[in-house]
Amino acid sequence: MLARHAGTTLEPNLSVISDFKEYLDREKTHIMPILDDYISMNPYTFADYIADKPISVKKQLEQGWEYMMTKNKISFEMKCFCKIGETFQAAKQSVLDGSNSFRPRNIFSPHPSLKAGPGWVNKYMMKTIKKACPSFVSAMNNEELALYMNKYLQPLIRKHGVKKIKTIVFDGSSHDSHQHWTFMNLIDKLFTEYMVPRMCYMAGVPKQIGELITEASTKLSFDVYAEIDGNTIYRARVVGTTYSGHPTKTTLYNSIRVAAYIGFVFDKAGYEGVLRMANDDVVAFVSGDDAIIFCCEEAC
Repeated sequence: MLARHAGTTLEPNLSVISDFKEYLDREKTHIMPILDDYISMNPYTFADYIADKPISVKKQLEQGWEYMMTKNKISFEMKCFCKIGETFQAAKQSVLDGSNSFRPRNIFSPHPSLKAGPGWVNKYMMKTIKKACPSFVSAMNNEELALYMNKYLQPLIRKHGVKKIKTIVFDGSSHDSHQHWTFMNLIDKLFTEYMVPRMCYMAGVPKQIGELITEASTKLSFDVYAEIDGNTIYRARVVGTTYSGHPTKTTLYNSIRVAAYIGFVFDKAGYEGVLRMANDDVVAFVSGDDAIIFCCEEAC
């Protein structure tokens, strides 16, 4: 049940880590001023976040926010469950009887305080990061996405012509379990530790609460449990990666990381600014671990 979230034991090469950190240091000199400007001009409060939520969800989030504010803590506990009908099918057939192998898709339901603070941060970070990194295209319908992609593809089309543009499409196979804490700390913490204090200041949220939210949004270990008919069948402390159901550790951070990985690879090949859509030879669009890249023949 937990294998998908447990993370890889394959450690990245130290030279790659060093090069990637240098790449992020260069990129953030362009990205962070844009984030600063947007946050200072567009404050976003917890009340804004829950305004359009269904009543039942709003009540739970309000309870979680009150818990966090009054107790000055966030519970790192999450309940495991499986949605009915949602399973993963193994790529290979069973060696025993030749049948297809299915396993349940585990999802986590965080404590209300873990949903409230990081949930608020997640919604605002997604809106804000898109201003500095337009390759991030989560939460768009088909029509919005088509118009958005067409806008950013125009410089590439004008320079190279439609017939000479190559397309690369991928969905990260076992993406969640192949993340490594080194890159998660480099990217997730870079954006969260920079943005959350500024978001909290503009929203009137105390500094210590912002520190709690930052920890809850970026930490890698959580206390998890599962129940059957109301009876707890196991408890465990898991060190993992994405934790499906956690507010920030799925679409938000996956998207940022994949966009950064793509930008890094092309930067190494001499094509700078891909993460920021500042290159007319390569244009990438990312949502979670899904990506589509349009590029000239030479870059491909």
